Amino acid sequence: DWMAYAQKQGYIGILLLLDIDNFKFINDTWGTRTGDNVLRRMVGLLKQTVTDIDLQYYRAVGAEREIMESLLCRQSADEFAVFLPSRNEQEGLETAEKLRGTVESYQFEEIQGHITVSIGVVSYPVHGDTVQELLKKVNVAVFHAKELGRNKTHFYRAEDLILEKIHTRMEQKGDIQKAIK
Repeated sequence: DWMAYAQKQGYIGILLLLDIDNFKFINDTWGTRTGDNVLRRMVGLLKQTVTDIDLQYYRAVGAEREIMESLLCRQSADEFAVFLPSRNEQEGLETAEKLRGTVESYQFEEIQGHITVSIGVVSYPVHGDTVQELLKKVNVAVFHAKELGRNKTHFYRAEDLILEKIHTRMEQKGDIQKAIK
């Protein structure tokens, strides 16, 4: 397990969570077959982009750091996680922006217009040293990226969790008021 190894070695890393903006609209407008095709193309686009970013990174840092490949996985229906081992906050934000810009500029054949992604960014071990802690905080960061207007990158801050709790309570209050009416 990378985290156990990383703790012993003092390694750092960055976790990105990319959420396709308005993916439900794509499925509802063009159908689930088109949505599935978009997801397949998205996987290819992200895989190629992460590979290219890794190659540039390897050339830039050379033998200065022990380097491991980045990991890309589909997290849920319209979310993808990218783990960047041995990257610092600045490198993580730069990678997130490259991914965001690449997706925004890519023309998917299946639909009219462009697809965008909102990206949350957290740092290991600063924001947590377990997968659960990192996933919780990166989800909060994605939420804030969407709240900022979508097609944004947001680096998690401690005050984000407080704002998320307030937002959840306000939603619950609204639900209770609707139920009473």
